[in-house]
Amino acid sequence: MSIFYSLIKGAIKAVQDRNESNPEVKTADKSVFDKLNDRLGKTESEEIEMASFPDLMGKVNEVRHENEADPNVETADESVFNDMAMEIEALKAKLAEEEAKKKAAAAEALENKHEAAAPIVKDIYKQTQAMTNSNGGSLGIRMNPDMGAPINTIRIPDSSMIRILEWSDISINLDGADSRFVLIDYNGQQGWVLDRYLNFN
Repeated sequence: MSIFYSLIKGAIKAVQDRNESNPEVKTADKSVFDKLNDRLGKTESEEIEMASFPDLMGKVNEVRHENEADPNVETADESVFNDMAMEIEALKAKLAEEEAKKKAAAAEALENKHEAAAPIVKDIYKQTQAMTNSNGGSLGIRMNPDMGAPINTIRIPDSSMIRILEWSDISINLDGADSRFVLIDYNGQQGWVLDRYLNFN
Protein backbone atom coordinates (compact mmCIF):
# COMPACT_ATOMS: atom_id res chain seq x y z
CA MET A 1 0.00 0.00 0.00
CA SER A 2 1.44 3.37 -1.01
CA ILE A 3 1.98 6.21 1.46
CA PHE A 4 -0.41 8.23 -0.68
CA TYR A 5 -3.23 5.72 -0.37
CA SER A 6 -2.72 5.29 3.37
CA LEU A 7 -3.09 9.02 3.99
CA ILE A 8 -6.09 9.37 1.69
CA LYS A 9 -7.75 6.33 3.21
CA GLY A 10 -7.26 7.83 6.68
CA ALA A 11 -8.84 11.10 5.53
CA ILE A 12 -11.86 9.31 4.03
CA LYS A 13 -12.30 7.26 7.23
CA ALA A 14 -12.24 10.46 9.30
CA VAL A 15 -14.97 11.99 7.10
CA GLN A 16 -17.05 8.81 7.32
CA ASP A 17 -16.73 8.64 11.11
CA ARG A 18 -17.79 12.27 11.50
CA ASN A 19 -20.72 11.74 9.18
CA GLU A 20 -21.93 8.68 11.09
CA SER A 21 -21.60 10.38 14.47
CA ASN A 22 -23.33 13.61 13.45
CA PRO A 23 -26.99 13.41 14.58
CA GLU A 24 -27.93 16.47 12.54
CA VAL A 25 -26.90 14.98 9.20
CA LYS A 26 -28.23 11.85 7.50
CA THR A 27 -25.57 9.15 7.31
CA ALA A 28 -24.38 8.73 3.75
CA ASP A 29 -24.61 5.38 2.02
CA LYS A 30 -21.50 3.24 2.47
CA SER A 31 -21.10 3.06 -1.31
CA VAL A 32 -20.22 6.78 -1.37
CA PHE A 33 -17.18 6.18 0.82
CA ASP A 34 -16.30 3.02 -1.11
CA LYS A 35 -16.21 5.08 -4.30
CA LEU A 36 -14.09 7.77 -2.66
CA ASN A 37 -11.64 5.08 -1.53
CA ASP A 38 -11.57 3.55 -4.99
CA ARG A 39 -11.16 6.80 -6.94
CA LEU A 40 -8.82 8.70 -4.64
CA GLY A 41 -6.63 5.71 -3.87
CA LYS A 42 -5.73 5.05 -7.48
CA THR A 43 -2.30 6.55 -8.03
CA GLU A 44 0.91 5.37 -9.60
CA SER A 45 2.97 7.46 -7.20
CA GLU A 46 4.36 5.93 -4.05
CA GLU A 47 4.43 9.35 -2.45
CA ILE A 48 2.03 12.25 -2.39
CA GLU A 49 3.00 15.11 -4.66
CA MET A 50 1.59 18.60 -4.73
CA ALA A 51 0.49 18.09 -8.34
CA SER A 52 -1.84 15.28 -7.17
CA PHE A 53 -4.21 17.53 -5.24
CA PRO A 54 -6.18 19.20 -8.07
CA ASP A 55 -6.80 15.70 -9.44
CA LEU A 56 -8.03 14.56 -6.02
CA MET A 57 -10.54 17.40 -5.82
CA GLY A 58 -11.76 16.52 -9.31
CA LYS A 59 -12.33 12.91 -8.25
CA VAL A 60 -14.30 14.00 -5.17
CA ASN A 61 -16.57 16.02 -7.47
CA GLU A 62 -16.94 13.01 -9.80
CA VAL A 63 -18.15 10.86 -6.90
CA ARG A 64 -20.52 13.61 -5.79
CA HIS A 65 -22.09 13.94 -9.28
CA GLU A 66 -22.41 10.16 -9.66
CA ASN A 67 -24.06 9.95 -6.26
CA GLU A 68 -26.53 12.70 -7.18
CA ALA A 69 -27.35 10.99 -10.49
CA ASP A 70 -27.72 7.46 -9.05
CA PRO A 71 -31.45 6.71 -8.45
CA ASN A 72 -30.60 3.62 -6.41
CA VAL A 73 -28.47 5.39 -3.78
CA GLU A 74 -29.67 8.19 -1.55
CA THR A 75 -27.82 11.44 -2.24
CA ALA A 76 -25.33 12.11 0.53
CA ASP A 77 -25.52 15.34 2.46
CA GLU A 78 -23.40 18.09 0.95
CA SER A 79 -21.40 18.27 4.19
CA VAL A 80 -19.81 14.90 3.37
CA PHE A 81 -18.14 16.22 0.22
CA ASN A 82 -17.32 19.58 1.78
CA ASP A 83 -15.68 17.75 4.69
CA MET A 84 -13.73 15.59 2.23
CA ALA A 85 -12.51 18.72 0.44
CA MET A 86 -11.36 20.17 3.77
CA GLU A 87 -9.48 16.96 4.60
CA ILE A 88 -7.68 17.13 1.25
CA GLU A 89 -6.77 20.79 1.85
CA ALA A 90 -5.44 19.89 5.31
CA LEU A 91 -3.40 17.08 3.77
CA LYS A 92 -2.09 19.50 1.16
CA ALA A 93 -1.04 21.99 3.85
CA LYS A 94 0.63 19.23 5.85
CA LEU A 95 2.54 18.07 2.78
CA ALA A 96 3.66 21.62 1.98
CA GLU A 97 4.92 21.98 5.56
CA GLU A 98 6.78 18.66 5.36
CA GLU A 99 8.33 19.65 2.02
CA ALA A 100 9.46 22.97 3.49
CA LYS A 101 11.04 21.15 6.45
CA LYS A 102 12.82 18.72 4.10
CA LYS A 103 14.19 21.57 1.99
CA ALA A 104 15.34 23.45 5.09
CA ALA A 105 17.00 20.32 6.48
CA ALA A 106 18.68 19.62 3.14
CA ALA A 107 19.94 23.21 2.92
CA GLU A 108 21.26 23.02 6.49
CA ALA A 109 22.97 19.68 5.80
CA LEU A 110 24.59 21.13 2.68
CA GLU A 111 25.75 24.18 4.60
CA ASN A 112 27.19 22.00 7.38
CA LYS A 113 28.92 19.83 4.79
CA HIS A 114 30.51 22.88 3.20
CA GLU A 115 31.59 24.21 6.58
CA ALA A 116 33.08 20.83 7.52
CA ALA A 117 34.92 20.63 4.22
CA ALA A 118 36.10 24.24 4.31
CA PRO A 119 39.87 24.26 4.08
CA ILE A 120 40.20 27.57 5.88
CA VAL A 121 41.26 27.59 9.51
CA LYS A 122 39.64 30.75 10.87
CA ASP A 123 41.26 33.33 13.11
CA ILE A 124 44.69 31.73 13.12
CA TYR A 125 47.42 34.36 13.16
CA LYS A 126 44.81 36.99 12.37
CA GLN A 127 46.19 40.49 11.92
CA THR A 128 49.74 39.09 11.59
CA GLN A 129 51.86 41.02 9.15
CA ALA A 130 54.52 39.71 6.82
CA MET A 131 56.74 40.94 4.03
CA THR A 132 56.71 39.40 0.58
CA ASN A 133 59.84 37.69 -0.62
CA SER A 134 59.55 37.01 -4.34
CA ASN A 135 63.25 37.33 -5.17
CA GLY A 136 62.91 40.68 -6.89
CA GLY A 137 59.80 39.77 -8.88
CA SER A 138 56.14 40.42 -8.14
CA LEU A 139 53.78 38.04 -6.37
CA GLY A 140 50.46 36.95 -7.87
CA ILE A 141 47.32 36.79 -5.71
CA ARG A 142 45.09 33.79 -6.37
CA MET A 143 41.31 33.90 -5.98
CA ASN A 144 41.22 30.54 -4.12
CA PRO A 145 43.76 28.40 -2.22
CA ASP A 146 44.54 26.38 -5.32
CA MET A 147 47.40 26.50 -7.83
CA GLY A 148 44.84 26.30 -10.63
CA ALA A 149 42.79 29.24 -9.34
CA PRO A 150 42.66 32.49 -11.34
CA ILE A 151 45.22 35.18 -10.46
CA ASN A 152 44.23 38.76 -9.63
CA THR A 153 45.41 41.39 -12.10
CA ILE A 154 46.95 43.25 -9.14
CA ARG A 155 50.41 41.86 -8.31
CA ILE A 156 52.38 42.51 -5.14
CA PRO A 157 55.84 44.01 -5.57
CA ASP A 158 58.74 42.31 -3.80
CA SER A 159 59.37 43.34 -0.16
CA SER A 160 55.81 44.65 0.28
CA MET A 161 54.14 44.60 3.69
CA ILE A 162 50.91 42.57 3.69
CA ARG A 163 48.39 41.60 6.35
CA ILE A 164 47.56 37.93 6.97
CA LEU A 165 43.84 37.24 7.41
CA GLU A 166 43.62 33.45 7.47
CA TRP A 167 45.60 30.30 6.94
CA SER A 168 44.42 27.36 4.85
CA ASP A 169 45.16 23.74 5.70
CA ILE A 170 45.81 23.17 2.01
CA SER A 171 49.49 22.82 1.29
CA ILE A 172 51.57 21.88 -1.73
CA ASN A 173 55.09 20.58 -2.09
CA LEU A 174 57.45 22.91 -3.93
CA ASP A 175 61.09 21.93 -4.37
CA GLY A 176 60.81 19.33 -1.61
CA ALA A 177 59.24 21.66 0.95
CA ASP A 178 55.60 22.01 1.99
CA SER A 179 54.03 25.43 1.64
CA ARG A 180 50.59 26.49 2.85
CA PHE A 181 48.19 28.94 1.25
CA VAL A 182 47.60 32.15 3.20
CA LEU A 183 44.76 34.63 2.71
CA ILE A 184 46.29 38.09 2.68
CA ASP A 185 45.26 41.71 2.30
CA TYR A 186 47.41 44.05 0.23
CA ASN A 187 46.14 47.63 0.01
CA GLY A 188 42.53 46.41 0.14
CA GLN A 189 43.09 43.58 -2.35
CA GLN A 190 42.53 40.14 -0.84
CA GLY A 191 43.63 36.78 -2.16
CA TRP A 192 45.74 33.70 -1.58
CA VAL A 193 49.54 33.33 -1.71
CA LEU A 194 51.93 30.62 -0.58
CA ASP A 195 53.67 31.19 2.74
CA ARG A 196 57.03 30.29 1.19
CA TYR A 197 56.96 33.74 -0.41
CA LEU A 198 56.49 35.54 2.90
CA ASN A 199 58.94 36.62 5.58
CA PHE A 200 57.50 36.82 9.11
CA ASN A 201 60.45 38.50 10.80
